[in-house]
Amino acid sequence: MLANVGIERAIIASLAQYGKEALIEIEDLGVSPNSFTSISNQALFSSLKYLLDHNNHADQAMLLLTIKDLGYSALFDSKKDVEYIAALFTFPVDQNNIRALGIRLEKLVIARKAIEQHNLAIEQLSDIVGTESIEHIIQLSENPIFDLITEVSRGKNSGPYLLFENVEEIVEELRKNPCDSIGIPTPWKYYNSVIGGGLRRAGTNLIGGRPKEGKSSLAKEAILHFTNVLKIPALMLDTEMVLQDQLIRSLASTSKIPIHLVERGKFAKNHLDNEKINNAVKKLKQNKLFWYESIAGKPFEEVLAIIRRWIVKEVGYDENGVVNNCVVVYDYFKLMDRSQLDHLKEYEAMGFQISRLTDFCKEFDFPCLAFVQLNRERGISQSDRLRWLCHSYSTFEIKEPQETLDDGPEGGNRKLQIMDTRFGGGIDSGDYICMNFQRDINKITEIGLKSKKDTWEKASADREFEIDYKKTGDGDFTNDSSDEVPWDTA
Repeated sequence: MLANVGIERAIIASLAQYGKEALIEIEDLGVSPNSFTSISNQALFSSLKYLLDHNNHADQAMLLLTIKDLGYSALFDSKKDVEYIAALFTFPVDQNNIRALGIRLEKLVIARKAIEQHNLAIEQLSDIVGTESIEHIIQLSENPIFDLITEVSRGKNSGPYLLFENVEEIVEELRKNPCDSIGIPTPWKYYNSVIGGGLRRAGTNLIGGRPKEGKSSLAKEAILHFTNVLKIPALMLDTEMVLQDQLIRSLASTSKIPIHLVERGKFAKNHLDNEKINNAVKKLKQNKLFWYESIAGKPFEEVLAIIRRWIVKEVGYDENGVVNNCVVVYDYFKLMDRSQLDHLKEYEAMGFQISRLTDFCKEFDFPCLAFVQLNRERGISQSDRLRWLCHSYSTFEIKEPQETLDDGPEGGNRKLQIMDTRFGGGIDSGDYICMNFQRDINKITEIGLKSKKDTWEKASADREFEIDYKKTGDGDFTNDSSDEVPWDTA
C-alpha cells in the first residue's frame, strides 16, 4: 500500500505536542482517520482528535485514558506500544511544518484513491461482453477517474456557516466590482433581464416550443454568442440533428446566405454570396470554443458522462477548484432510452432527467440552457415536471394572427413568454418579448417587450436588419411567408 509512516507519525506527534492549534492547521485539509494506513495510527488520530475537540492540549495520561474510553486499548497492550505513545510527546517536529505535512499526507490519500478507482474501472471493464456501445465502454473507463477529479476539485470545507459573518467584505467587493450581468448573458438582453441577469451557474434555464418553430435555431444563436462574442467554451448536445446540419445553419446565419443556397453549393454562382461564405468560413474557423455532439439514442446517464468529460478535459478549473466559465446547451429533453419505461412512467422518466441534470449542474457549478417540446395545448410534452426545478421556464412560439396585428409589422413573428423565473422579476401576464425568426437564413433577432412598443423604433434604428431572400426560381425552394421579415428593408 502507498504510505509514508514517517509523515503519519509526525502529524500524530504534532497533535500530541501542539494540541488544538495543530488540529486546526490540518482539519480543513480533510485529514481523517482514513488518511492513515495503519490501524494503530488511525486509533491514535481518532483519540487525539476526540481529546482535542474537548480540550486545548493533550498529555500522555489524558491520551491513554481516551484510548481506553474509545475502546482502542487492545491495540496498545504491549510495553512497546506504551513507549511509542510516550515518544510522541518528544518526537522532533516543527510546529511551522504541520500544515505542509498534512498536505503531503492528503496527496498520498488521493494517490491511493486513484489506484482504487483504476482498479474499479478494470473490474467493471472485465465484465464487458461485447454487446455494449463504445461510448459505454469509454464511460466505464473514465467515470471513476472523473469522479475522483470532481471530489478533489471540490473544496473540502463543509458544515454550516454564520450567514452574515463576512457580509461587510462581500458588500465591499460588490461595491468595487459592479457588473451588468449576474449570470452569463445570452444574445437577448430583455430575456437576460427578466430571468435575473443571464444564465446563472448551478442550474438550468428551460425554453419550450412546438416542433419546427425555432427551438434549435435559438440554441444555435445562443451558442454562437457564447463562443464568438463572450469567448467562453460551450457544448451543444443535439438529440435531433447531426453535425453537418448545424454547420450549414451556422454558415447561413453568419453569412446571411439562405440555407438552401448554402447546402446545395449554389452560393458559388454569385460573387457576392461566395465572398460572404468565405468570410463566414474564416470567422467560424477561428471559433475554437463551439463544441458539438449528437446524442440521439444515448441513455441520459451517458449524456451526463459526455458533459463531465468535456468539463474536465476542455473547460478545466481555476486555482480555487471552481469550474471555469462555460455553458451547456441541451437541445432537447426527450425520452431516448425506451427501456426506462419498463419500470417508470413516461412523466417520471422525464422528471428524472431534469432532476439529474439539475443536480449535475450544481455538482459541477455550470449553467445549462435547455429546450423541450410543447404539445398542442402548449404544455410540456411528456412531463410538466421539467419546469419544477429549472431557474426559469419560457416558451418560444409563433404569434397568433391577432398578436401580429396588434404588434404591427415591426413586432416580429415570434414571442418569448417568461412563465416562471426564480431570480428575475419576470414579466406581467399577457406580456411577452417580441422576436423575429428569419427561417431561410436561420437568424433570430430580439425586438423588445410588447408592453414597451414605444422603444422599438429606437431599438430598430440601432439594429442592422438583413434583406430577406425571396424565391429566385432555383428548383423547389419555397419561402415560408409566415417567416418573412415583417418590416420594410428596401
